[in-house]
Amino acid sequence: MATGHTADDQAETFLMRLARGSGVAGLGAMSEIAPQADLVWLRPLLHERRSALRDFLRARGWDWIEDPSNDDPAFDRVKARQMLETLAPLGLSAERLAQTARHMRAAREVLDATERALAHDILEITRFGEARFDAEALARAPEAIASQFLADLLAAVGGAAYPPRLDAVERLAARLTSGAEGGTSLHGCIIRRRGALVILRREPARCTEVIPAANGALWDRRWRLRSLSDIAPGLTIGPLGLQGAASLEQRRPPAPAEVLATTPALRYGAELIAAPAAGLANGWSAEFELADRRRRWVFSPR
Repeated sequence: MATGHTADDQAETFLMRLARGSGVAGLGAMSEIAPQADLVWLRPLLHERRSALRDFLRARGWDWIEDPSNDDPAFDRVKARQMLETLAPLGLSAERLAQTARHMRAAREVLDATERALAHDILEITRFGEARFDAEALARAPEAIASQFLADLLAAVGGAAYPPRLDAVERLAARLTSGAEGGTSLHGCIIRRRGALVILRREPARCTEVIPAANGALWDRRWRLRSLSDIAPGLTIGPLGLQGAASLEQRRPPAPAEVLATTPALRYGAELIAAPAAGLANGWSAEFELADRRRRWVFSPR
C-alpha cells in the first residue's frame, strides 16, 4: 500500500510527538518502507514537499481529493501545520524538521539494537502471555534503553497499537528499579515486583475485544487462533474472563485466574465453546507470540 506522505507530514508528526513528550523512538522519522503483518506500507514521497506534489498534479491536469479535516483547527495535525508557518522564519522549516526526524531515526536504530540485546538477555515470556524480567538487570541498563524496553513491552503485553507516554514510562522505570515492591497498572497492563522479579500481565478489565471467529485470526494483538474444522457462523473470539476461568477450574492449567482471564475464548452467544490456552481446546489452538509494535524483537513462550 503506497501513501502520499510528504516531508510536510514528517515535520508535522515530529512537532506533534515533541508536544506529547516523545523520546528518541517517537521522534524518529517515518520510514519509507514499513512492513506490518500481511501488508507493506510504502511512502515514496517523504522527501517531497506537499506543495511540490500539488504542483506536479496540476501541471498534468490531474485532480485529487482533499480531506476536509485538513483545514479543521480542532485537529492537532492542523495546529502543527499552522505552527510550521510560524517557525519557518526562524529556520525551522518543514525540510529542517524532517531532516531532524531522520537523524532521530538513525539514533533510534542504535537504541533499537541495544534494546533488542537487553530483551534477549533478561526477558522471559510464559505460554499464558506473562512477561517476566529481573529488575536489577533493568537497573543496570542505560536509562534511555530501560525506558524504551518498558514502553515497547507495555504496548506488546497490553495489546496496544502505540506505546504509553514517555513520562509515565519513566516514572514506572524509576519505581521498578528503586527496589520498592508492590503493584501498579499502566497501558492495559498490571505490573508487580516481587523481590527482584517483575511480572507484567494483561489487565483483565482492559481486555475486552470481541471479534468474529476465523481461522488464523489475531485476537487482542497477542493471540493467533486456528481451528481444525470448519467454523460455524456466529462464533466469536473474546476474553475468557474471570467467570470463564472459574468455570474451568477442574481442567485449567496451573496459572492464576487473573492470567487465564485474558486468554482467548470462543463462544456462541454466552455459551463457552473453547478456551484453548486454558485447557478447553475443542478443536482449537491458540499461540501466543510477543512482538514489539515494530517487530524488532519477537519472543515465543518458553
